[in-house]
Amino acid sequence: MTNTLLSTFKLQQQLLCLSLLLAEREDDEKKIIVIPFQVILSATRGLELHSKFGGGRNITIAKMLIGKRPVSLEHINQIVEFFETHEEDREDPMWGNKESPSVDYIHWCLMGGSLAYKWAVDVKRRIREESNINKYIFELGKPHPKPKTQTLLERVAYS
Repeated sequence: MTNTLLSTFKLQQQLLCLSLLLAEREDDEKKIIVIPFQVILSATRGLELHSKFGGGRNITIAKMLIGKRPVSLEHINQIVEFFETHEEDREDPMWGNKESPSVDYIHWCLMGGSLAYKWAVDVKRRIREESNINKYIFELGKPHPKPKTQTLLERVAYS
């Protein structure tokens, strides 16, 4: 009787250890957040404009967006705050000027452009819900392949 009780106890103990290991493994699973390709392009453009025209010293977020620095919640918050306070900068007459872009335009690009704001707000919400940024892995997005276009002759031949 004691052998059966001891065996049952050992089996319960092993099951408990296994369930704890599985629960710990689920906690360690990383969730991937992809930095949109358009955001990467805008940050790259901002770095190019910054090297050509200047426009401040802080290029940390642009480097983070193109994958040369680790992503932090502080950076995500900075992106959100930047776009919430700089929308009116788009009124600048030199906005987007190719020969002499405004400093505000360069900053806008360095922060990833308009799409970066929507992306950062979403990331901030997801992390707040999870309350653990360490569960996330940030990856760089890839360009979407261009759709194959058919000529008029091909369309007629295949229809």
